[in-house]
Amino acid sequence: MFAGTAIGNVIGNMACSSSTGNPPSKEECDAQWAEARQTCRNLIYEQMQQRAERRKKRSVTGVTGGYADVEACASGLVSEECGGNKVDYSVRK
Repeated sequence: MFAGTAIGNVIGNMACSSSTGNPPSKEECDAQWAEARQTCRNLIYEQMQQRAERRKKRSVTGVTGGYADVEACASGLVSEECGGNKVDYSVRK
């Protein structure tokens, strides 16, 4: 949905584990959370501006998960290894 966009690049970078394939370090996790929180602050602010009709509409709800809470939003952008949302690996029919 956001591939090739600034938002898509941020999400893609945050969702990855360490570049070595090992579990991410505390510093890498702290960086993921900091970037996720900043991204969510910006997107939630944009949603508020859209609702007030001060900004052109574009869909950012999928990125924020529909949350207006920064921590709830950020947990969806941080890798599972760093304490983000659990990933459901089951196959959907």
